[in-house]
Amino acid sequence: KEDRATALLFGDAGTATALEYNEQAQPAYYVIGTDGGGARHLMVPRSPVRAEQQEDVRLSQLNPDYLYMDGAQVFNFTISSVPALVRQLLSFSGQTLESTEHFLFHQANAFMLRHIAKKLKIPADQFSLNLQRFGNTSSASIPLLLTDISRQTALRERVVMAGFG
Repeated sequence: KEDRATALLFGDAGTATALEYNEQAQPAYYVIGTDGGGARHLMVPRSPVRAEQQEDVRLSQLNPDYLYMDGAQVFNFTISSVPALVRQLLSFSGQTLESTEHFLFHQANAFMLRHIAKKLKIPADQFSLNLQRFGNTSSASIPLLLTDISRQTALRERVVMAGFG
């Protein structure tokens, strides 16, 4: 809790999402990928799942049992990767930024999310944040945001959701 780089990352939430089949519904499109190249920028150095320790001077000065994050590297990766992911999804689905009703992104960091929205030229009324109320709730952030937004407005079919981390 004393690590200012990571202490503010995690709110507390849990979600469950139920999908319902509807023959008349439009198809859902997904782009799923992974890139472990930046793993050393967000990790627990002595995690039981790691095969070996990182040979990084910065990491040797940290407690290897706690989460480590290089915020600048994570930020740079996110602001270059997420807009490309959104564009890829829109292209794959035959949609455009203009035809998309709403964008729901993982609620990681308000500054980062606003930067992504600006980079993609998403209008403010199509982009939502609830980070100020719930914090970064990790994998629960998108379903929580979806529920939160649904209480305020009737979302229809053209919604882009993007998770990253």
